[in-house]
Amino acid sequence: MIKKAKHEGFKNKYSLEKDGRIYTLAPLSPKQVYEDQIQLKKVYKEEQHVSAKVEEQKDLAKMEKQAEQHGEDVRKREKRVSHELKTKGNKVSTLRTLGEGHGQEQKK
Repeated sequence: MIKKAKHEGFKNKYSLEKDGRIYTLAPLSPKQVYEDQIQLKKVYKEEQHVSAKVEEQKDLAKMEKQAEQHGEDVRKREKRVSHELKTKGNKVSTLRTLGEGHGQEQKK
């Protein structure tokens, strides 16, 4: 807990005591401000780059999932069509068999 803080107006510094230690806060020089701004810009660009990579990975994962789902849908449709063709083929064979038998009876 901070017990007390004091301001030294001429030096523009703040001193405070916390947990038995004295801390002094002083303003940055123009050079320090410039260096700090450069460092902040660098960190910001790195964060943006990482963020873009993360978004790219998310998009890639989403596209892979969509492709996988599309593949599953195609396999289901192929299976259904194959089944329908087999069923219709069996019906046609049955009708042919019945038709052949019917045609032979008429010839007699």
